[in-house]
Amino acid sequence: MTNAAIESLPHDLEAARRVDTGIGGLEAAILGALVRAQDQGELGPDKDPRSLAHFLITFIQGIRVIAKRPDRHRLTDAVNHALSLLD
Repeated sequence: MTNAAIESLPHDLEAARRVDTGIGGLEAAILGALVRAQDQGELGPDKDPRSLAHFLITFIQGIRVIAKRPDRHRLTDAVNHALSLLD
């Protein structure tokens, strides 16, 4: 999905549709998990699950790009920071 987005968009409408569908499905799954976590008290009431889902989708796609030339320290720092947003 990440490769298709980078290589084909915005010129390939079929690729765009598939990327939108894939990202939408993943974002919906993440949003559902965050809402459940908030309902169970595992995610603070001050957190916005929809905003976090948007961030996490964007972050995941960025990590996939950066991981093409992995730098363990950079990736670890980024993931730790992203996880801190869920505290």
